[in-house]
This record gives sequence, structure tokens and C-alpha cells, in this order.
Amino acid sequence: MAFRSSAFTVFTGASSGAATMPAGVVAGDWLVAFLSIDNVAVDATGPTGWSQVAGSPIHNSAPDSQSAQCWTRLANGNEASERTWTGMSATVDQAIIVAAFSGRGTGTPLVQTTQNTTANASPVAAGNTGITALEGDDIASCWLGDSNGVTGWTGVAPSNYIEREDRDTIWVPQYLATRDGVAAGATGTLTMTWTNVGNTTGWAGFVLAIPAGGAGANNTMFFGGSL
Repeated sequence: MAFRSSAFTVFTGASSGAATMPAGVVAGDWLVAFLSIDNVAVDATGPTGWSQVAGSPIHNSAPDSQSAQCWTRLANGNEASERTWTGMSATVDQAIIVAAFSGRGTGTPLVQTTQNTTANASPVAAGNTGITALEGDDIASCWLGDSNGVTGWTGVAPSNYIEREDRDTIWVPQYLATRDGVAAGATGTLTMTWTNVGNTTGWAGFVLAIPAGGAGANNTMFFGGSL
């Protein structure tokens, strides 16, 4: 089994908000939430049952200002009442992608993070640091942009990855790509191409390996750097 579905929600000027859950979620699915807030000083609090991954939040004080978070949850049927993030900002733009993966193991997903604080000119070769996967893992790579407020962003997925979300939200563009059932080994850098004439962006990146089965491992790493 593999990627099931994803959903996107915008919280413009809201101190709290309920994220839309992906369609078709059943107990046992892995849920992964990627939250971007256009204020480096704001860190949201997740709902009951959600765990923030190591290396999250990522704080980008440049090129604009951003707090990026990643949360995971093993679905248990209570998602409809446990999907509200609090402690956000009533004055800035915020957005969240929630992705669901079916038929996965219960081991902790492996996580790798990337931080880029450069005002990269379009087209942006947005490289997320890769991860070493186990046989059959699903890979989710999310780019949370820190742009200068101009809309018009569009992305192209890395080779062999499928675009799941391409969201041109002002200040906080988001892009999600996945690959199901990979072979064991290192993915290498996952580079998505972001374009927007006349605009620049930095980004925060999260790469997760959703376990195929068994106990998995808690091999979480943090990486910071600039392109």
C-alpha cells in the first residue's frame, strides 16, 4: 500500500484552525502534517494525538520570516475531533498540508530536514536533503516556501516523484511530492524546481520515510544549510 490522499487548508489571520483531513482515512493510516506560518516567532501547538518530529520547528529569519513545522499521527478514528492547531497568528498567512499513507508499518517515520535562508531567484532549484530508506518505504518530500509575498509560484517534482500538492499561497507557498515503495538505500538530494517570474524564495524542507512494516527505527537527523 502507499500514498492515499492529501488535503490543504489556509489559515489567514487565524490564531487557531482545523486542518482538512485527507479523504478516505482509516485507522492505521499514517498522517503527516506540514504547517507553514509567515512569522519566525510563532510556533503552533498541535492537536491531541499528533507528535512534532525532531528538527521541527524550522525557524527562517530570512529572506522573509517563517516558522515551519511537521507533525505525524497514526490514525485511530478520532481525527475529526483532533485536528485543530492552536497558538498560531491572528495577523499573518498560514497554511497546512495533511497527507495520508495506507497499509504502512507502525514504526516511527525517518525524518530529514533542510533549511534555506537565501533569497533564491526564480527558477529555484530547491533541494531537500535526502534520507536513507528501508526496502518498501514511502517517501514524502515537502517544500514550505518563505517568499516575498508575490503569488505565482509553480513547482515541478523531482524525477520519479509524483506531485501531490502545488499551492501558490501568498507568503507561504507549499509543494508536496511522494514516491511509493522505494528500494533500500539513500534517496540523494530531492530537488524540486520552483518558478515565479520576478520573485525570490527561501524554504524549509521535510523528507520523511514512511515505514513499510515492522518496528521501523527512530533515526531522526537535522541538517541546516543554504544553496
